[in-house]
Amino acid sequence: MILFQDEKHALIGVFGSSNRKTGSMVQTWIMEKESLEGGFCEDCTSLELCYVFQGKNSIQKKLSRGGYEEVSIDLSKKRVRVGTYGDPSVFPLSVWKDLGIKKHTGYTHFWRLPHVQEYKSFLMASVETLESYHLAKQLGWRVFYNLLDVYVGLVSIEQVQSEINAIECPNVTHELTCYDCLLCDGSKRAKDIFIHPHGGKLSKKNALATIQKSKEQDQALIQALLLDQGSFQHA
Repeated sequence: MILFQDEKHALIGVFGSSNRKTGSMVQTWIMEKESLEGGFCEDCTSLELCYVFQGKNSIQKKLSRGGYEEVSIDLSKKRVRVGTYGDPSVFPLSVWKDLGIKKHTGYTHFWRLPHVQEYKSFLMASVETLESYHLAKQLGWRVFYNLLDVYVGLVSIEQVQSEINAIECPNVTHELTCYDCLLCDGSKRAKDIFIHPHGGKLSKKNALATIQKSKEQDQALIQALLLDQGSFQHA
């Protein structure tokens, strides 16, 4: 079903997920209507590593033939995965709030952008390097850190653990599903989360390409912070 749409994007809700990691959360797909790809995906730092494949083709086909009905629904009693595919910041935060979402997980790779700062109370900043981690913290985000720089040997896990205030993903350490855990909610007063890289596209080549994109975006953010024209809300 379509939970919300504007001229360019459709927000599709899928119920009854059998995903073993997330559990039976409502899955939300943020799709570009013209390209049928995920919203903002083409500019994501982790595009080369994205492993969202399961269900993607069926979502695209059904959307292309107009198979989804737009509905008005209250999700306050559901547990929601905000942004199964596509970045949630495609839409204003008010779109998600209007759905009544109270229990959720969610991440954004676009945490560096001024207009995405309103999401700090809702989403986790998704980062791939220790430098990005520190920048996200400077802006006031809770952070989900995919340890790509550790994976390629740029930093050690010991250095990372000495500098961050985080726990390893409880799905790894305690086999908790996201449905039961719900720590990846930007509003939670809790430690940050880290995870070791995984997924079918993981390789040193793809990891290094992702890290390079992150570094470029970090440098742009640092320049913006140095200029500090009031666009960013600091912690």
